[in-house]
Amino acid sequence: MDKPICFDLLHQGGRCGVSWARSSNKPGGGVTFDVRQETFDAPAIGLTKTRRASRYDFDNRGVLASAELWDHRGNHVRLERGMWQGEARFVLEKNAMALTAALLEGFGYRGDTSLTTLIPETGATLPYTLSAMNGGWRSTLGESLRLDAHGRVQNVAVAGTDFTFTRANRRFPQWDLQDIVPDHVYRPPRHIRTQDVNIPLGPDSAPPRMATIARPKGRAKPSAVAVFIGGTGVCDRHGRTSAFDIGYGQLLDDLAAEGVASVRYERFPANAVNLDEAEGRLGFSELCKDAAAVLDWLSAEPWARGLSKIVIGHSLGRLAALELSRTRDDLAAAVVLSTPGRTFRAVVQAQQGWMLGHMDTSRNTKRELRALTEQAFKLLESGKDWTPETVDARLLPLQRKRKLYGEILDLDPARLAMQGRCPVLIVQGGADVQVGVKDARILARGCKSRCRPHALRIEDGLDHLLKRNSKTGLEALAAYRDRRRRIPMALTRWIAKEVRALTDKRPS
Repeated sequence: MDKPICFDLLHQGGRCGVSWARSSNKPGGGVTFDVRQETFDAPAIGLTKTRRASRYDFDNRGVLASAELWDHRGNHVRLERGMWQGEARFVLEKNAMALTAALLEGFGYRGDTSLTTLIPETGATLPYTLSAMNGGWRSTLGESLRLDAHGRVQNVAVAGTDFTFTRANRRFPQWDLQDIVPDHVYRPPRHIRTQDVNIPLGPDSAPPRMATIARPKGRAKPSAVAVFIGGTGVCDRHGRTSAFDIGYGQLLDDLAAEGVASVRYERFPANAVNLDEAEGRLGFSELCKDAAAVLDWLSAEPWARGLSKIVIGHSLGRLAALELSRTRDDLAAAVVLSTPGRTFRAVVQAQQGWMLGHMDTSRNTKRELRALTEQAFKLLESGKDWTPETVDARLLPLQRKRKLYGEILDLDPARLAMQGRCPVLIVQGGADVQVGVKDARILARGCKSRCRPHALRIEDGLDHLLKRNSKTGLEALAAYRDRRRRIPMALTRWIAKEVRALTDKRPS
């Protein structure tokens, strides 16, 4: 086993993380790289304490055969050859500069080098090119790698950021993450009825989508049934991610206890081999079609027959909810939660401005990030394919979201609200740093301008997840990781009450 390699992660000279990598030869040929990394609490730049471990097996030709990742929350991902495109000969794991150095030095790369590279967090592959310069390399990702006289990586500066990596001499950690039990498994409550089902969505060849029905317990008949549409990001149908609980499951379970049944379903098809493929398939049109298919499926379910149908959308899901309320005449209401009233372009610009205003970041870095965002907008506007020849390499990892972002870039939520007919319930947290109260008021004005029935509820002290949040700045986002926080029951009861009032008025 080779001597471990270690790198410190620095932000403006202060240490905020560390990574390690070591290699060992495999019996019969090939090599295994074991990696550890951790980041520290650094509120000024939005970092929190985390630990990750990974393992990469290469065959005797230097081709990646498998990748495996674990984290301190019990998440575990395994990828095998065939689950990514092409023959990957390199790996770029976020912040794991020790792995980068171990691969470069272990395989003896020199001079100008271009490698098909795996991004293990998503399963995407992209070309990673290193151009030789005096004393080191410059990569297509804007990294400047400085080498010593023996060709070993010593320091790495990342263009457009305030981060650098410096080689260090720290012992390989003793801790292991393989036996940690996940802390984000959904457990159905006993005071309602839940049922897991498979719903056919998409073409006949597609596998059915896993879904959960939540209903009142006993023989009580629900006042309505909702189809729930979640927001951006990668989470399961209950709103649980590797880092935090968005609260979808809790909201819908509590609504069921108040008499509003619901169906929540997995956003991505089960036959997607990795996140890159799953998100690459999903556009706004698919998001709407899937929700519409669940509404149609409900019509054939005996338990849902005769119930008023509603749609509930959170964040991005609110766009699909508004679109469905515009195109379908079988909806009793649309409930939109934490909903931007401006276009995706405008919201991204506002969110980036907020982030850069609160992060301890240099002016040059801020300027670079804004320029990169504008470049992404222009690429989305063009509708052209993203290729290594036409796209900044730093943007290539985002190409899996190109379909979705391109379709919603300039889609106006207020116009959708103006064009629909069924009543709209608009719920907004007053402490939301991602979507402002003014967005909710823009939607309400749109409804009012066309005399569309609506109700606006602004809850002081609630954030984007509609949970209590008294933090400020980047710490307000860090609070998302606190799984103890819950959506207030009073708000859930108000939503259920409004839904009952609307369905009571609906003609049978």
